[in-house]
This record gives sequence, structure tokens and C-alpha cells, in this order.
Amino acid sequence: MRNVKIKSGDNWKSLDINYEFDGRVKLDNINVTSVDGVMLNLNKTLSNNVDITNNNYTAMMLTDMTRISDIMSVDLYTDKFPEQFTTSIVFDAFPSVNGGSKYLKTLPRNDDSDDRDLIFGTATVNGNNYTSFYYEQDPNDDNSIYYSINLIDSNTLTISHNDNYANVYLTLSSNNVFTFKVSPLNVPTDNQTFNYTINRKSGYLILMKVVDGVMRYIGSDGNNIVLLLPNVDQPNYPFASIIKTIPNIKTTGDLKIPSNWVSYRTTGDQNNLNINESKSYENIFSNYVFSNQYATITGTDMNLDIMPLKNQLTPDYNSNRGNPFPNYIDCDHREYDRIFSGTNQVKGLTDLHFGYNSYTTDISIPGDKITYFHAPQDMYPYEKININDSGLIEAGAIGGDSPIVSDKLFKKAADYKYNSPYGAPTDEETGVWLCTWLKSSIESPWDSSAEYDKDIIVSYKGKVYKSRSSNTNVKPASSRITWEERPDLAPVWVDRYYNPEQFTSQQALEFTEQYSSYKSKFTHIVTSLSAQQDYIFDKLSDVTFEPGCLYAYYRVGTIENNITINSMDEHLVHSGQEPVYKQDRSSYINTNEYMSFDGSTYIETTALNNTKNSDYTISFNLSIDDWTKPFGGQFVGNYTNHGVGFYNIMHTTPYIIIPGLTSTSLYNTDLDIVLNIPVSAVDVAHGIGNENIHILTGTVGDYEIHQYDTTGMLVEQTPLSEITVEIVSMNIDHSNIYLLDINNIIYKYDINNELIDQLLYPFPGVIGTGSAKTYMDMFNEYEYRINCDTYTTDISGSVWYKDSGNILKYTQSNKLGQAAVYNNTIDGVAVSLIATERVRGAEGNSIILTGNGVDTLSNLVETWNNNNGGNTVQIISGDASKGLILHISQQLQLTGGRSQGQATTNIALSAATGEDIVSIKSDENNNIWAIVKNDTEAKIYKLDNDRNVIFASSLSAIDSTLQYYMSGNTYMDIVSEFNNGVYDNNIIIMNQNPMEDTVIKYTKLNSDGSLKSTTTKIVPHLTDINISNLHNITNYETVKRMCNDIINTNHVVFKTRLQSYFDTDKTYTLLLKYDVTRLTPGFHHFAASFNSTNGNITLFVDGDLQRAMTSDDVYTGAAYKYTKTIHNPLMVGTEPYFNNITFNEHLNKDGYSFISNCTIQNLRIYNDTLNFHKIRALTRETKTIQDICLTLPTGKRSYIDQVKSIYKHQTPGRKSTDINIDIISRTLTGADIKQQIDTAVSTHVTSELPVNSTINKINWIH
Repeated sequence: MRNVKIKSGDNWKSLDINYEFDGRVKLDNINVTSVDGVMLNLNKTLSNNVDITNNNYTAMMLTDMTRISDIMSVDLYTDKFPEQFTTSIVFDAFPSVNGGSKYLKTLPRNDDSDDRDLIFGTATVNGNNYTSFYYEQDPNDDNSIYYSINLIDSNTLTISHNDNYANVYLTLSSNNVFTFKVSPLNVPTDNQTFNYTINRKSGYLILMKVVDGVMRYIGSDGNNIVLLLPNVDQPNYPFASIIKTIPNIKTTGDLKIPSNWVSYRTTGDQNNLNINESKSYENIFSNYVFSNQYATITGTDMNLDIMPLKNQLTPDYNSNRGNPFPNYIDCDHREYDRIFSGTNQVKGLTDLHFGYNSYTTDISIPGDKITYFHAPQDMYPYEKININDSGLIEAGAIGGDSPIVSDKLFKKAADYKYNSPYGAPTDEETGVWLCTWLKSSIESPWDSSAEYDKDIIVSYKGKVYKSRSSNTNVKPASSRITWEERPDLAPVWVDRYYNPEQFTSQQALEFTEQYSSYKSKFTHIVTSLSAQQDYIFDKLSDVTFEPGCLYAYYRVGTIENNITINSMDEHLVHSGQEPVYKQDRSSYINTNEYMSFDGSTYIETTALNNTKNSDYTISFNLSIDDWTKPFGGQFVGNYTNHGVGFYNIMHTTPYIIIPGLTSTSLYNTDLDIVLNIPVSAVDVAHGIGNENIHILTGTVGDYEIHQYDTTGMLVEQTPLSEITVEIVSMNIDHSNIYLLDINNIIYKYDINNELIDQLLYPFPGVIGTGSAKTYMDMFNEYEYRINCDTYTTDISGSVWYKDSGNILKYTQSNKLGQAAVYNNTIDGVAVSLIATERVRGAEGNSIILTGNGVDTLSNLVETWNNNNGGNTVQIISGDASKGLILHISQQLQLTGGRSQGQATTNIALSAATGEDIVSIKSDENNNIWAIVKNDTEAKIYKLDNDRNVIFASSLSAIDSTLQYYMSGNTYMDIVSEFNNGVYDNNIIIMNQNPMEDTVIKYTKLNSDGSLKSTTTKIVPHLTDINISNLHNITNYETVKRMCNDIINTNHVVFKTRLQSYFDTDKTYTLLLKYDVTRLTPGFHHFAASFNSTNGNITLFVDGDLQRAMTSDDVYTGAAYKYTKTIHNPLMVGTEPYFNNITFNEHLNKDGYSFISNCTIQNLRIYNDTLNFHKIRALTRETKTIQDICLTLPTGKRSYIDQVKSIYKHQTPGRKSTDINIDIISRTLTGADIKQQIDTAVSTHVTSELPVNSTINKINWIH
């Protein structure tokens, strides 16, 4: 045979493979030239195909199981310059950040001058000290360390910074000094452009500049930014020139196309879909069909279309995780191997058919029915499958605490394989059914965005974990310090046994006591379990799916769920949304099954006289259109100074409390008298809302704290015999009153048990000198002693105070303290210890536990803690470690503790000569308000938290009627309230008539500084009192601090206060908080319950346990068994007050604290602690209970898939008619400027949207 040599030419073309519909999609062509000179184009797309056919002028290729990312990608390359990104810049940070690393920092100004001061390491500007060391800055809230880097081309860049007044560029001056200057017309000059090299993955950047013909590196000499010669003899070269920026600045090149199989969390929130990471699969394998209409090829391009096949669907077109083979991805169910299109001819079959093999069959199980089915005769690759390995739990089986409320499976135990349809089970052939049921615990799928308290149980990647401490976004499998694996709490199928001589089968089904888990076989089961005396017990199920056997499955459905709910009526003391009243207490007829609130109506339950103890569960569904916005104060409950209550906004200030010379008076926020308490006050401390008022009265050596409720009744009178010197300040938190004496000693008075402790440790913050006034405040585990005329604390914890003619900002270091730890394995036992002190964390490094060969680790820890009260340690490993006995002289020393860094003080505002700073306040948006006054005029300033002036005006310019009062005394504060369905946060200013102390010009300003109202009030209690000496009379400083973690994020908070049966002076307050901003619009289920026996209180949202706390009574018995909880009527839609009147009636303010824009349904109050399963039943009441699908292996079976139509896969134009807008900014944090941008964006976008589309919400992402 003659060899023919072929050469490439015009008559021989190798085709390039392209995707027909998008030129950016690459199919990885590889050009190859053979030894004979033939040029070929090879492509993975055409490799390893399992079938190829031609039909209807179309070539079709069926691939093997492959990843789409292995055969195609998206080319993202574009002309990328100029490119701009925002980043911080850190010097002396290679190869890693260290104590000497320094941010490049630009000092802001409040003008548009040409230059800005550069801070590098330490610097003094205008008498103020500044630092830029890495560990002393807050990268989350500091615009001064962020820069815009503009890559002009591949060699040149500029670095600029904008402080909202000027855009300044990094500039090399003529004397080779670096500074930041503006550029004419904002066009950088030559000395503001630099050469660069950047590693986009690591974020490391090298800057260079040609100076006098020599390329110089820009780096650090440890103290300054300097020009470095490229000299290997240079100290620290080249590392001093390597600058750290934010890594992964921008991804370019090819984008691999992911193909993911996504599973969603099972939750009571059916309005929302949240991905369940632990049950989803990335980059899955599938078969693909590539096709080409070859008759249309005219050049060298071969255009392909691609069609993915349905590998992740079962033969019954269900999607599940039932693949029976352990080495396969659970969601794979089909393997395609043939294309059936007729013979290879021009005209073939009209419809395409694909042949595939599968190994499973589906059994659909609807709710409220018994479904009978046989297992397949062939269950390859298994002989039998235990029910706990069947995937029923993952498929959505409903569990409970007894068989009666759970999904149940029955198996026919009879051998009739050849003459009846019952198969041949290996179980004992008794001729009766074996029954198994799903016993479930209280776990919910772990959610990366949720906030978890201690003792919350979650499931993650098939395992169950219990939280050891509060945490957010800590994966359970990643930290044994935060999470403890608890396999004993995982849901499990169990077999129930009972003694028929003692119980009927129905009673056995309803029995709900905790079961014991056993692992013995059925043979001699009672003897093996030593259960001769037990009447009812459960064991780990032995029930298996076997070939050909008959089964019956009962699925809980809506009907069964309602039966479960009705079975709880024995303890039901209220149900429904009635009776309804208007504000004037006239009846309101509600004909709906729900109640919508508009700020004018409320529900008041009747007296719950049939309550037997303090146990309760309060359950309801609440609907809000936008869960990010506040909707009310206490919206369900009876909480005054005790009881129970669901809150939305807690930081309201209903009272203005003015201590007079002979009495203490309560006014509403309109400055109308509400209550007069006939006790003079040295100082006053008041908690949140309607909590009791604590009045410090008496003289040196004879001080007392009188506790009054807001009706004026004396609740408690406590002598302070321990304090024999002058008390200069008093403050309060949720549980304690703090007293500061003239010797700077703090006494902590426990509100709940009236015990007094002296805090001996030194003040972390001693602020100010030279004033006759001294205050004490607390924030983030700190107690501050503040010596000044006036001050405020912002929500970040910084203290703004008057010092001579300046307002200074005192800020604790953002170098957070870190607790010392010990982690090791001793004698095969994992041991983990952590110090309890974080602020002074370095002290924990001195904790050393020394073994004596006798005491357990638990005893050694207890001994250490008893001897070292301010530096204690706790065991966070399991029980096995607690009983570990250390060898003689064996030592465990904690390490890694780090104390918090040093504070900084900066000037925020300076008064002019002749002016005096008379009042300072911080609002909930972290803005600072100040009044500066001279003899004839007063000015009000509003500053942002970076000390920039936002607003400044004379008070008389806002309200000309104030001019007469300018020579009098002035006081400023803030009130926060919910009026007529609207949340208000107003600045109040009290100007005292210079001729008459009791005449007050009372002014309210809106948050933008505009006038809201002004009036003249007569306040008799101000006789002979200079209002400039008043402090925190609205209690805003206190509630802002106590609600700091929820003040700027919408929450639902459940609060209860319990009173001890054994000691009526002893109370206990618990708060459970849940961030509702993550909830989708519409109804969500809420439930709170209290168990007086063990002191446990829980909060459920959409059936998931979100918060849990235990009272301090867990070891002393049921001290709170008969405390008043739900005994008094509950109000829904408004806040309650004593004696069954509304809070607005007490304050004499129409519409005060009435909720609006929300709907409630299915309100139920039980005098019982409902368990997790019953609360889940209440959650399911308004939800759809889906059918479940049981997938069993069948051995290999072949199927044919017919294709009737092919649809192009594309994203729909709109998934919803509602849109969310995300605004990303590192620099804009002020609420006012964000609100202005929100309004502008909303107006513009709305004009461009289709008429049926609306803006749902605007999110700010920092």
C-alpha cells in the first residue's frame, strides 16, 4: 500500500471549536502539528464521548460523566486599564503583619485646603498625638487609612485620598519628602504618578519612582516613608519597599464555569431560601450533548451548542440525595450512554431519545395517609438497609418526642415470599407489625449569618453540635472551643416497646418521657436491656429495608399537625386576636382571622385566672413588610417592672426625671408632670422603659437607695452602711447599680439580690481633671471615672467630654484584649482551658495549675478561682477532662493572653474666646451634638464620629423666640419614642428663664437640626435649680448603652423578670434577642417559653431554637415556680402599664407606643412549657407540609428519556417585581448622608423601573 503524505494547505483545514451563542465562552482548543506537517485542532469536548450520531444534518456527541469546568470556561479578559480600587496601605508588613507594621494614614480636615498631614508611625499635629500602627487602628470605621489606587496602565499609578472636602494625591516634593496634596483640576502631575509592581493574589505592592535618572524604591526606614536605592547593602532591602494592600484586588483571565447542586435549609420560614452548605455539592459531574449543524460550516469555525442532561434527577424526576453507591455524589442518579435518533441519515426521528442507567426507585409518601409499598426485589449493592441509613431523615421526615406526633414506619414480619406479597424478612416471623418512629432533638441547620447563644443545638454536615459560647459565623466543625459535638442529640429512628399488661397501644404511642438509646439486638430484648420492670422503652431501630418486603409509612400532615395542636388545649389560657379596643377603650369589631395594627388599636387578653404556676409558652405569627424598620415598643406582653414582654424598640425614653430639692418628679416627653416622688435625690438611676427608679438619697454616712415603681410605690429601701464617704456618682445596667465614692472606689449593688460588692481593680479609664463634677460610666466591660462638666458616650464606646474650652474624644484602643488559653492532650484526654478575663488578658498568662496526684482538674480549677477572684479560668473541654488527675508537679500554664491597647484623646471641637461648652450628647447614629454659649447667644453643633462638623447654627436662628432666654441656663438631651406608629429621635433643649427658674423654654429638634416644636413650660421642681447642672434626665445615655447591641439593628427581644418564691427581694431578669433584619417580608412564627422547674427560658423563631438562657436558680430548686408571669392580662399592639391600663394612658400621650404596619395571627398563651416538638407543630400550622420521597436502590435498570422540546437556559428578566439595592462604601457611615443618598437613589431608580416593580429595601455594605 502506498503511503500518502498530506500537507496542510488551502484544501485541508482543521476546524476551531466555538460555542455558538457567546464568543467569550472558550472550549479549550489545542493546536497540534503532526510529524507529517498536518495541523490539527484538538479539543476535550470531542474526547471520551460515549456515543456519536448524525441526524437531520446535525452531528451529536454524548460526553461521558464530566465537569463543565473541565471542558469550557469564560474569558474575562478586557482592556482593563485604567483600573481603580480602594484599599488600605500597610508598610513594614512583609512577610506578615507585626507589631512594627504601620498604616499609611491621612489626617482629615474640614476644609478644602491644598494639603493633608501624613501620619506614619507616630506624629504630633497641632498639639495632638496620632499613631498609625497596625494593631491600634480600626479598619472597619476609619476613612483616614483608605486610598484609591488608580492603575493608569501596566506601569504607572496614582494614590489618592478623599476626606469629603478634598481629593489629595500622594506627592513627592522637590526635597524628596512625601505628602498628600491636591492636583490642579484633579489631574495628577508628574510628581504624583509612580511606577509599580503588584501581586494581585497576595496584595503586595512595590512602588518606584525615577529620580535624577535612577529608579528608586519607595519604602520605610522604620520611621518615615523614604526613597530607597536598589542596593542589596541597604538595611532590610528589598523588604522595606514591599507594601501590603488588600489581596485579591481583581480577578482577570478565565472564569471556570461552576455547576453546583444546591440544597436549601429546612426551616419554618417558607418565605426564604437559605443554602444549606453541608448538603450542597460543588462542581458536579454530568453528561452533556454537543451538537453542530455541519451543513452550515463555511469557514474554519465549527459552532457547537451544548445541552446538559438530567443526571441529578431520579427516574421518577425527583431531586434527592439517594444515590446508593458510597463513592458517588449523593445527588447523582443517571448515567447516559446512548443517543437514539434513528439511523445515521439525513432524515431521522422527530424526537430525540437518550438511554440511561439508574440504580434507584422513588416512593412518594404524602401527609395524613398510610402509604403501603414493597421494597424492590433487587437492592444492589445492598442486601438490606437500616432505616437510619435510608435517607428518610434527610428527605424531611418529621420527628417528635413520641410516636403519636412523629412519622412512623411499619414492616410486615412474615415469610410469604413465594405465595404472598410480603417478601422474606430476616426479622423474627411473628406475623405482626414491627413499628419504628423518628425521635428528633431540637437541632436546627447551622446558619452562617445567625447569632448563637450558649447551649444552642445545630446540625452541620450530618452531625449535631451544641454551642459552648455565644458566636456568629463559626463553623461547628472548625472550633471545639466554640462548639461541642453531641452525637447523642442527633435525630434517630427508634423502636418502641411496651408492656401490654400495663398500657394500651395508644398509650404507648403517646408516652413522651426521654428514651434511652441501646444497641442490643431484638433477640431476648427485654432481658438484654434489663427492662423487666420498665413498662415503655425505646431502642435504636433494627428495622431494615429488605428485598420484596411489605412496609407501611405514616406521614404527619396538616390534619395530624392540627390534632397535635388541639391536644395542647388543656393548658391553653388564651387563643385568638380578641378582644380588640381603640385607644379610647371603646370596642373594635375585628372580623378577620388576623389583626392588623395601624397605630390606633390594641388587644387586651382577659385575666388569666386559670393559671396554675409560672410556666408559660406564648406563640404567635407576626407579619411585617420590612423587617429592617422599627414597628413599636413592647408589642406583646404585660411587662412593667415584672412579667413577660416581646419588644421591638427597647431604647425608648418615656420619662424626664428631674431631682428637686425635696422631691423627685417624673415628666413625660412633653414636659407634663406624671408623678411626684417625695424623696430628694443625690442621684437617680433608671433602667429601660417602666423599670423601677432607684433614688440615691441621704447624706455622707447615711446613704440609702430607695427603689420606686413608676406608680410611686416604694418597692425597696436599702441602707448603704458599707459606704462611709461621699458618693459622687451612680449608674446602672441590666442587673447592677454602680456607686462611685470620692476615693474612686466603685461599689456594685446587685438589683436582683441586693448584695453589694466592692470592685477593687483600678479604673481602665480615668478621664479628665479639674472639674467639680465627677461621673462614672460603663462600656464594654470598662468602668470610666469622668471628671468634667459635661460628657456623653457614643455607641462605639468613645467618651466625648468638656475639657476647658474644648470637646475631647477619648477612645479605647481597638487592639482588643485576648483571653489566655491552654490546649493539649494529657494521657489521651483532650484538655482545653480559657481565662475569663479578656480586657486585661495578659494577666491570664500567669494562670498555672499544678497537679498533686490527687485532685481532679475540676478541683484544681475551683481552687485557683477561689484564690484568684480577678483572674479566673474555666474548662471548655468535655467531662472526661474535668475528672483528669494531674501527676504530682505536672503543670498547665495558660498562654496567649493579650491586654487591650492604650487609649487616644483628640480635640473634636474648640470654643472661641468668651464661649462656654454647656452640653454634649451623642445620638444613636454616632453623631455628636454640642451647645456652645456666650452671654448673648447659643450655638448648636452636630459632628460626625470623625469630628467633622455636619451642622452648625445659632439657636435663635432655629427659633427666634429663644433669644430672650440666651442669658439663662441651658440643658440639652435626647428623647427616643414611638408615637402614632412612627419612631422619633429628637434633640430636646431646655432654656431657663434668667428671671424665673421654673419657666422653661422647651424646644425639640429633628435629627437634621430643624425645629420640630417649641413651647413654654412651668416646672415647679426647678426652683433654685440650675438646669445646666442636670445630667441624663431623659435616661437616653443609659438606654443607649444598655441597648448598644440592638440600637441600630432591628430586633425582637423577649424579656421576663422573675421573683423568687423563697426570697421576695430576689429577682432575676432575662433578655433573649433576635435580629429580625434577616427575615423576609411576611409572616414568621415566634414562641417564647419558660420552665419554672429548671429555670430555662427559650426563644424560637420559625420553629428553630434561637436563644436559650437559664436562671440562677438551676441548683436551688423551683424558686420561680409561682412568680407572676402570665397571670396579668397581656396587651398586644401597645405597651402595658400597671393596673391594666395602657402606657399611653399613664403618660397622657395619645398614640404613645402603639405599633403599626404589622399583622398578628394565631396568638396563643399556654400555662405550660411546650417542648420543641409542640412548638414546631405550631410553626407548621400555617405552612405547607410537603410530601417526602423515599429513594431505594433497585439494581441496574435501563431507561429511555424522550426529548419533546429544548429550551435555552437563561436567567429570567426578573425573578421578582421587588428589587434590593446594595450600596457599597468604606467611607460613608453617617446616617444623615446615607439617608440623603437613599432618597436620591430611590427617586432615580423608581423613575427607571417598570410600573409593576418596586424597591424593597436599600442595603448599605461597609
